[in-house]
Amino acid sequence: MINTLSSWLEVGLLVGLLYAPVTLGLSWSFRLMNYPDLTCEGTFIFSGALSIAILNSTGNIFLSVLTGIIIGAIAGAVTAIIHVYFRVSRLLSGIVTWAVLYSVTIHLLGGVSNLAAKHPTLFVALNPNNSSRTELFIAVMTILVLGAIYATISQSRWGRVMRAFGDQPWFAISLGFSPNSLTIIGLTISNMFIAAGGVLLCQFRGVSDVNMGVGVLIAGLASLVLGEAIVGSRRVWQHMLTVVAGTILYNLAIGAFYFDWGVGLGKMLLPSDVRMVGGFLLLIPAAIVARRLGRYKLFSSDW
Repeated sequence: MINTLSSWLEVGLLVGLLYAPVTLGLSWSFRLMNYPDLTCEGTFIFSGALSIAILNSTGNIFLSVLTGIIIGAIAGAVTAIIHVYFRVSRLLSGIVTWAVLYSVTIHLLGGVSNLAAKHPTLFVALNPNNSSRTELFIAVMTILVLGAIYATISQSRWGRVMRAFGDQPWFAISLGFSPNSLTIIGLTISNMFIAAGGVLLCQFRGVSDVNMGVGVLIAGLASLVLGEAIVGSRRVWQHMLTVVAGTILYNLAIGAFYFDWGVGLGKMLLPSDVRMVGGFLLLIPAAIVARRLGRYKLFSSDW
């Protein structure tokens, strides 16, 4: 039983750290910008597939990781451009980009659903002995780097204006900033973090699968809500801690669902029931906060 608990905690912590960049990206668009960016799942699978494809072509780990993140960030800019210059609604602009990225990903994978890495990935190169502790260390260091980037951007002049723009657009405009530029830059930053999550997961697994992005959006939002309900935040560093903690808690809950615990849960539940658990993990924390504060508002409805 002790070994089972240890394994559950270790796996939940590792997977939570791998998915934390996605929640960081979603918190930037949904929370800071008040923009319901649905590009998430498309960016996630596309950037991961691109990193594996480039790795197979060049064998260069650094190039594959960097290119996957940069092109994933550009996907966010495309969503913003569709909204800003083609007057497409915020929700629909993300759906359009996601649909295009899904098809492009299939082409990257050679017309099949998955593509395995032919050369050592980032985790293999840094962890040749396949140590679980080393994997956890790599994930922690990656999140620390991404967290530092997130904090730096948030505290910069552009970051402060971006936060003001999401809350009170007229204030940012009165300072002389273009709302179109802020939208494009903001979604680029958001999808940069999401792309980093996709690349990180594919580098960890050593394979890219077109189905890896399914449910990423609901999982990210559930992690965000869960973290805010349990941890809460008032400052930027607290917000980042909330995001990472929420993602870890979410994946621990999902891991608890998958474990049998010796009571025969595997015979009573189906693997597809995990989506039901994810839905509850999104609704229950929101209900708790709503009862405590009288309401729960993840983002504005003015979309």
